[in-house]
Amino acid sequence: MTDISGYLTGTPMIVILLAGLILTFFGKTFFKATWFLIGGFIGMAIGLALGYFLGPYVYKANELVCPIIGAVVGFVAGGLFVLNWVRKIMCFMFAAAAFIMAFAIAGALGKDTSMSLLIGIIVAAIVYLIVYIKFDDILVGITAILGGMIIGCVVAYKFFPGNILIVTFALGIPLAIVGAIAQLHTHKKYPEHSYDKDKDPTVKTAQ
Repeated sequence: MTDISGYLTGTPMIVILLAGLILTFFGKTFFKATWFLIGGFIGMAIGLALGYFLGPYVYKANELVCPIIGAVVGFVAGGLFVLNWVRKIMCFMFAAAAFIMAFAIAGALGKDTSMSLLIGIIVAAIVYLIVYIKFDDILVGITAILGGMIIGCVVAYKFFPGNILIVTFALGIPLAIVGAIAQLHTHKKYPEHSYDKDKDPTVKTAQ
């Protein structure tokens, strides 16, 4: 195993630990902001291109006006569009992963292609529905676990190189649990920010 503990010093270590803490305790908020920025930059590129192309015809006095307006409008529109569709995108990604795994496992167990395909589709549909209905809780769990494991792994590599797995899980799991509880508490306190507010009555009516 490559020893990377020498690289985990100073600023890099602080940045990684900070990223882990953000994912652990603010994972869902970070997730939404990241997707908004991704959609925003895509929309900005499209708006900039359209503005540059239409600028000479729409606003001849200054050809830079349309590209600037297009970039701003595209950033906001793209960010909101992706943010509104991210739930379905993530559900599809989880479903696709479930389909591949189920199809492969069924094939390994000796099922024929048709049966393996049917099993994969059924599993994918179930996973899609579960993730769609409880998207908030699943997102919280994933981000909290990822953040906790990042922190645990950094600490283990840096200070306990001889017991990396033990320290990673011993520190990462409790952090993930605490982070998940903190995130769920925040989401129930502000139900209007929940993806599941239209699906989960306990989230929708939380005060």
